Amino acid sequence: TGLLLIATGKNTKKLNDFQNLDKVYSGTIQLGFKTASYDGESEPEAVAPVDQVTIEVIHQAVSDHFSGEIEQIPPIYSAIKINGKKMYELARKGKSVTPEPRKVTIHSFETRLTASGVVTFTVHCSKGTYIRSLANDLGTILGVGGYLSSLRREKIGEFSIENSMTIDQICLMAEAFRQQTELTIE
Repeated sequence: TGLLLIATGKNTKKLNDFQNLDKVYSGTIQLGFKTASYDGESEPEAVAPVDQVTIEVIHQAVSDHFSGEIEQIPPIYSAIKINGKKMYELARKGKSVTPEPRKVTIHSFETRLTASGVVTFTVHCSKGTYIRSLANDLGTILGVGGYLSSLRREKIGEFSIENSMTIDQICLMAEAFRQQTELTIE
């Protein structure tokens, strides 16, 4: 959920530039389980109890492993192509897929531990960062498993959810423009 940039007219040429900007996401990670897709799209498997995981342990793991430039292995259920085929297509067919690590930058990764092993987070990262992989990797480092249970894009570069319009607002604006255009033509 969250921010989606939409461009019209000549601004569509800028979309690639916008996609290359840093992003800010918020969401939740469910510890104690893992999934093949690293999110809730596939069936969770229990890994380990989370009763020994404290916020201090989580902060230390984040500080040690998720700061600055890191190498990240994308999830096999992604649109990255291997020999012209999308990895998720190969993975769904049961084919063995080994994604190559990619360099990404984590500018900040703030975490809070809530009840039942749920970590809420806000992460500021470079383009190409897979938040699902961050969730999986954090769970692996903690030794209890983890998967992304919710995600919201908060910012893309200087564009922010706080300064955005809802779909309903866009529809109202488009309808008002359409009515104004009809009145002008008559």
